[in-house]
Amino acid sequence: MKLHARLLIAALLLCSIAVPAMAQITFTQRNTLNIFSLPNTSTFDGASIHYANTIHLSAQQIGDNRDDVWDVMPVAENFNWQTNLDQIGVSYGLTGPYQYTGTYTATNGLRDTATIDYIVPLGSDLAQSFITAGISDGHYVLNFSGGGRGSVDLGYQYIYSILLPGNWSVQGTQQGNHNFIALSPNWTIGKNWMYDSQSNRTSFLAAEGYYQGDDPGLRFQLIGAPVATPEPSSLLLLGSGIVGIAGGGLRRRFMR
Repeated sequence: MKLHARLLIAALLLCSIAVPAMAQITFTQRNTLNIFSLPNTSTFDGASIHYANTIHLSAQQIGDNRDDVWDVMPVAENFNWQTNLDQIGVSYGLTGPYQYTGTYTATNGLRDTATIDYIVPLGSDLAQSFITAGISDGHYVLNFSGGGRGSVDLGYQYIYSILLPGNWSVQGTQQGNHNFIALSPNWTIGKNWMYDSQSNRTSFLAAEGYYQGDDPGLRFQLIGAPVATPEPSSLLLLGSGIVGIAGGGLRRRFMR
């Protein structure tokens, strides 16, 4: 009996060594950076965002693999997905109208970072793009509503940041101000519209140190120039011109 028991234990140990448990790649951090281009800060014509994401990858053994899915905005341009250290590879393709699916595979090592980025121009509404241009309280405004879920595992860190050219550090309703609207309550602000005079840029950063699967839900406005309205004297001249045209029409009618 003792011999049979020993043989059984040895067989079980051999099986556990020969068939290791399957392991997946872990997404240990996501860092999302929205880099704004603002060629016109009065009306925000031509505004766009370079939406850049860095994902930290960790495998347990060579051969580990994992799929990931990225849904992009309908107006997205120049989509790119790559890994950076030649340790974990990625192959991807378009799998829906606005969806890419990729597969990571640990080929040469166990640690790598992936970059997923694309350009987001202005959209007609926030279902098309992160940014829209409009008018609010007598000013041109640029509306932002952005975030994103996934591509970082629960319990790891997710960082979400904004980088704007120029000084947008003041909260307010005047030209050159920002109007902060919303952020998910689970997120902590690390940089609160900080202006750096050397780079002439304003940055905002929020993070969730223990990711729970929620969207950052960041919303804000940039305030542009006041919307031009006709001066009273111009309206008076316009009114007198209309009256003159009407009077001339009446005279012609009577002359006939």
